[in-house]
Amino acid sequence: MSHVEDYPGVVQCCPAAHGGPGSTGGPCRGQGMSAQPAIDAFGNDMATLQKDWGTLTPAARTARLQSLVDTQATNNNFPAPRITTPSDLGPGRNGELRFSGWQVAINPGLMNASTLSRQQAEQLGDTLYHETRHAEQWFLMARRDADAGLTAPQIQSQLSVPPRVAQAAVANPIPATDARRGCADAMYNSVYGTNAAARNATLGDLGTKGASLASANQALAQATAARDTLAATPGTTAQALAGANNLVNSTYATATAQYNSFQTTYAAYRALPEEADAWDAGTRAAAAVKSAFGPRGP
Repeated sequence: MSHVEDYPGVVQCCPAAHGGPGSTGGPCRGQGMSAQPAIDAFGNDMATLQKDWGTLTPAARTARLQSLVDTQATNNNFPAPRITTPSDLGPGRNGELRFSGWQVAINPGLMNASTLSRQQAEQLGDTLYHETRHAEQWFLMARRDADAGLTAPQIQSQLSVPPRVAQAAVANPIPATDARRGCADAMYNSVYGTNAAARNATLGDLGTKGASLASANQALAQATAARDTLAATPGTTAQALAGANNLVNSTYATATAQYNSFQTTYAAYRALPEEADAWDAGTRAAAAVKSAFGPRGP
C-alpha cells in the first residue's frame, strides 16, 4: 500500500516500486517544485549523489539529501522539512512526510546501504521529491489560512504543523490575486474544506481494503502451501487433494475480488488533488534522475 495517511500528522510513502503515471494537469502543475527546470536540476543532483554514494557515510548521505531539500525549499519559498531516518519506517516504505514535525522520513535501511543502484536512486528521488512537494502544498495551505486571518496558533492547530511553519505562513499570506492561489485553494478544499469528508472516507477505505487484501493474500498463500504439501505427500487420496484444490480456488477468488476492490479505492486516492500533484512531481523527478544518468553509467 502506498502513500496512505494513517493518522493525523503523517503522510506516508512509498513502496519500493514507487512510480507510475502522474497527473497531466491541475492548478498546481508547472508551479513551484512542479516547474520542469526545478525537476531537472534535482535530477542532476540526485545522479551525482548516486555516483558518490559509496564514498559517503550515512550521515553524509543524509546531509546531501537535506541539501537537495533545502535548495527546493529556498527556491520555492517554503520552510525546508528536515530529513530523518527513523527506525519505525519498515521494509517496503521508502519514506513519508511527517508534517506535524515537518520531517521527511527516509528508510534507514536505504541510507545505510553501501551502494545505491541507478534504479534505487530513481526511486529515492521519486520519494524525496514527492514528499517534499507535500511540504510545499501544506505551506501553501497555511499561507491561505493566514490570508483568511488565522493566527499562527490557529494555523498550527488546524494543519498540524509546527510553530515555525505557521509563523512563516503568517509572515507571508497568499492573497487571492497570487498566481498560486488556485493551487492553494484546490489543496485546501480537498484536505480541510468542502471535499475533506470524501477524502477522509477514501483514505479510511484504503486502509480497510488494504488490510482485507493482505488477509486474503495470506489465506491464499496458506491454502496453496497446504495443497502443495498434500500433493508431495505419499498416500494422499484424490479426494483430499481435490478438497485442497477447491480451497485454493476459493481463496484465489476471494483474493481477486479484494484486489479489484482495493484498486478501485486506490485509483480514487491517487486522484485526490494533493496526491495527483505529488505523484506527478515525483514521477517526473524519477524520470529526470534517469535522464541525468544518460544512456550509459554505473
